Amino acid sequence: MSKFEEYLQETGFKPQTIYQHRKYASYFLAWVVETSLALEQITYTEILDFADHLGKGNKNVNLINRVMLAVRYYFTYLQNEKQISYNPAAGISLKGTIRTVPHDLLEKADLEALYHNYEIKDERTHRNKVIIGLLVYQALTREELETIRPEHLKLREGKIHVPKQVSKTTGYYPCNLIKS
Repeated sequence: MSKFEEYLQETGFKPQTIYQHRKYASYFLAWVVETSLALEQITYTEILDFADHLGKGNKNVNLINRVMLAVRYYFTYLQNEKQISYNPAAGISLKGTIRTVPHDLLEKADLEALYHNYEIKDERTHRNKVIIGLLVYQALTREELETIRPEHLKLREGKIHVPKQVSKTTGYYPCNLIKS
């Protein structure tokens, strides 16, 4: 296992990630010993059997995918060492993460009524109505609103550029647009 750790270190992984991959790979190797398989014999089917074995242990899909990633790295290491000819774990990623869909949301008519009934009294309330319009008609999220800067507004064209991601390196810091 120490040569596997060296391989991961040479690949550029951080110590905590190396520790996790080593631990997850050891789960796989323990299963290999338990099932009396040789590493050279393992095929795509056996990898799926291992994933099924993990699933029976009440592991969630995200954890199983992290274990499978470590197994993939382990087989890549074995390929580099010329111990196996192909990686049977390549391309395996389980689907099926359960996501809950929000319910009891406002209907379209309620959202439009909210927008149209919002009174404009001053510049601040005018700004807030524009923000409500972006939320209602453009489906912007709060995170996307926080990325908008004055230079993203193209008033003459009637356009707004919404950056994809907040990044400290690009200088787009979250701001509070709604509070006064």
